Amino acid sequence: MPVAVNSLVGQPGTMIVSPFYGYYGPDGYHSTDTIYPGRGYWVKASEIGRLILGSSGGSMIASVTRLRIVNDGELPPPPPGGASSGHTLLQHHHPQTFALEQNYPEPFNPTTKIRYSLPKPGWVSLKIYDLLGREVETLVNEFQTEGMREVIFYANGLPSGIYFYSLSTSSGFYAVRKLVVLK
Repeated sequence: MPVAVNSLVGQPGTMIVSPFYGYYGPDGYHSTDTIYPGRGYWVKASEIGRLILGSSGGSMIASVTRLRIVNDGELPPPPPGGASSGHTLLQHHHPQTFALEQNYPEPFNPTTKIRYSLPKPGWVSLKIYDLLGREVETLVNEFQTEGMREVIFYANGLPSGIYFYSLSTSSGFYAVRKLVVLK
């Protein structure tokens, strides 16, 4: 039976955790708001303790507290086999220019693909923002080699609406595009 991340509790009650990331095989890690049986997950906790999926005894409730989830931008380590976290290198040729393509499909529910081109290696950041400019999720924040890349964005925990995604590089390239989550 799936368990919502926001229903988890922690012991001790002072525990703070990162967002939860599910492992999706060749697609790597992606943030998730639901834990499904039989799948792999990554989460970073601020201290040693327990993450509790549910409790059948009322006496245990007094000693646990709902988890405080804080996104500090840290992503999971490379998954088994060394693939990066949801990033796919589509072509290892040398694009002539930087480019950020429109996501596809658009509008989407719950996943879409975002492609971009890097003509030279450098630090790359790809982030999702809401209409008020608040960062919703960091999809990429790492050094990457040149080539055309694709990232799959999972919007499972987001309400329907208009969002923006931005690509910035250490070479000074910056681009923003709009995406629509339609549930």
